[in-house]
Amino acid sequence: MKLMLSILFTCAAVLWHSPVFAAGPQCRRVWLGPANINEAVHQKLTDLHSTLANLRKAIKTTEMQSDPLSALQRIDQDPREIAYLLQGAYRLIISHPSAKTLLSEKDYKRVKKGLDELKWLEKTLGKYSVQTELLETAVKNQLPADFIYFLAARRDQVSQESYRELKEADYLNKEISAVMELTDKFSKVEIPREFDQTQWLRISLQNEVVRINGKVSTEMAPLIRKDTYGYRELEEGAHAFRRSLRWIKVYLNAYSDHFSLVRDSNKSPATTELIERYKAKFSLRYDDAGPIKIRDTDYAKIIKYVDSLRKVKKTGEMQELLTHELTTFGRWNEKPITHEEAARIIESILIKEEGKLERKTKEILDDYEATAGFKDMIVEVKP
Repeated sequence: MKLMLSILFTCAAVLWHSPVFAAGPQCRRVWLGPANINEAVHQKLTDLHSTLANLRKAIKTTEMQSDPLSALQRIDQDPREIAYLLQGAYRLIISHPSAKTLLSEKDYKRVKKGLDELKWLEKTLGKYSVQTELLETAVKNQLPADFIYFLAARRDQVSQESYRELKEADYLNKEISAVMELTDKFSKVEIPREFDQTQWLRISLQNEVVRINGKVSTEMAPLIRKDTYGYRELEEGAHAFRRSLRWIKVYLNAYSDHFSLVRDSNKSPATTELIERYKAKFSLRYDDAGPIKIRDTDYAKIIKYVDSLRKVKKTGEMQELLTHELTTFGRWNEKPITHEEAARIIESILIKEEGKLERKTKEILDDYEATAGFKDMIVEVKP
């Protein structure tokens, strides 16, 4: 089985560089065209395979055997980020409002199952990243030494568990077989030939923007506009708002060959300054290659919002998780502490600028609503 997957993966790599994709006894034909969904996804799967192979090598040579995933710091690209982009790529395919009827039942299930697999990979790696951040936050805020020792032990435990889970799921075996299997399955997915792929992505993106706007309006905005912030307002309001905006950014970056930037004709000095400030973080380019044209001021604002809300996300997440760890530590240390007591302790340490965080989130929500939730960010679609 591993040999067959290896042949399929090699075959897909050859196709990626070939100007013509011909059917053959071992390779299924994929779509032609300069903007090709299969090619975009395949390239990211290739990147994921390479990054996980590098992680495997780094783990084998790490000196911190108690913390094998510390090897993530020694590789150039974070596999979580690639897995997140791939989630965006898969999601945008099945976000088309008629995806269930236009795709074959097998193809829809292939994409949905691949999406679930990528979510699992990202969350498995994410458990370790969160535990590492908890330890760093505790050290930075000078929490008690015995609690920091407890968090270091918890980080090592999560690192070992996640490493074992990734190995058992074939994400860190010699062939990185799980990614090869994802590549094989996605190569079989076909959008019906009567549907233009560019229009498919445009419709999917617009559908997602409408869906996100609805959730922001009905679920997140009421929490964000509350007078005071607790954990629910931070997590289900501000953090959920950031996640929604990040998905728009991920969708665009996942298909960066299909989307390109066009200069906003109504720029003000403020928006010109905004674009100059965030241009270094642009994944989309100003060129004619990407047929779906995105207004550059909207793209810059999305990046700004996601970056600006990062502190809100971190504060809410760290507050809740450190509270949980402190109650667990109390039981482990035979000095029980209630959740309410732990929450008060952590909140007094972390939320030192609560009012500032609230104002920042509300300002971003106001600006977002003034842009009509980016529903007009697509300027044109070239044939």
